[in-house]
Amino acid sequence: WKDIKNYEGLYQISNKGNVRSVNRVYFQKSSHNTYMYKKYKGKMLAKTDNGNGYLIVHLLKNGKRKPCYVHRLVAEHFILNPNNYNEVNHKDFNKKNNNINNLEWVSRKINVNYSIKNMQKEKTKCKASSTGEKYITKKNNYWRLNIQRKELKIDKLYKTYDEALQAKEMMLSV
Repeated sequence: WKDIKNYEGLYQISNKGNVRSVNRVYFQKSSHNTYMYKKYKGKMLAKTDNGNGYLIVHLLKNGKRKPCYVHRLVAEHFILNPNNYNEVNHKDFNKKNNNINNLEWVSRKINVNYSIKNMQKEKTKCKASSTGEKYITKKNNYWRLNIQRKELKIDKLYKTYDEALQAKEMMLSV
């Protein structure tokens, strides 16, 4: 656990992507214009999805609430950034896996190229196109190629997305 920068004594981040508030004692003004000590027991903060799959937490300081990306907090506090890159890449493409071993600092160009090269976009809908061809979909641990045209009907499973894509291109070029 490490104190979060600018929130020292209030919040901490772990190398596994957990965020917690810290036990603390503070002064609070009462309704009679006197001050009294209050104890606050620290707890794990709830992480929420920002709508794009990234987890965020809300940090509060001096009455101001600030949303923070969990993966950026982990990277800023646990991963060295000697090249001064400004983006954090999830190596396994799972935006909810904010473990230190799954994150790395990268440039925008490296991040985009990594995604293009390694990401296999799963398509779950099998809506037929105007030519009668259906999408390549993931079924269990296989990729399913389903083409239904008047002259061509194929429904086959492949081990990798690339194999299914090559088979599709080969069958449609005939």
